Formats: sequence, C-alpha cells, structure tokens
Amino acid sequence: MNKTTKRNPYLANNLKVIRWIVDLSQQYMADNLGVNRVAYSYYELGRSEPPLHQLKRIIEIFNSHLGDKKIDYNTLLSEKLDYLTVKRELLGQ
Repeated sequence: MNKTTKRNPYLANNLKVIRWIVDLSQQYMADNLGVNRVAYSYYELGRSEPPLHQLKRIIEIFNSHLGDKKIDYNTLLSEKLDYLTVKRELLGQ
C-alpha cells in the first residue's frame, strides 16, 4: 500500500511570493539550503515540501532580508498569501 503525504496547500505559493518580495533567486535559496535549484523549484511548484530543518532555514533567510518585519511558520502555512498584500504589509509599499 502506498503511503501518500498530504501537502500543505499554501506552502508552495507562499514560498514563491515571499521570495519575490525579498528579491531573491531560486539559485540563492538553493545554495543557502544546500540543495540544487531544481529541488528548490519543486518546493515552489508544490511537487515536494522542504523538510523541517530546511523550512526553518528558509524562514531565517527570508527574515534576514525583511528588516524589522518577520515571518513565521503561520505566515507560510496558514493561508494563501497575495503578493501585493504581503508586500504592502512586510515592506510598507
């Protein structure tokens, strides 16, 4: 019997939205996570999800580029983020 893992419905979108807002490339993220760019792109496409230790590192990377504003697990996992709304909230733009 195949075991299927239920993926978070918001994570892929939210990784992409926040990465765009902080103006980082997939290659930059991949290099800082120790994975190749294709593996990281799968996270943003929803084809796979990062393990917990990488999710923690992703949040650290994003937060290091956000200044005073911070994101947490709830930001990434609890709702689908909209680019313009989040940009306004995180960057005041």
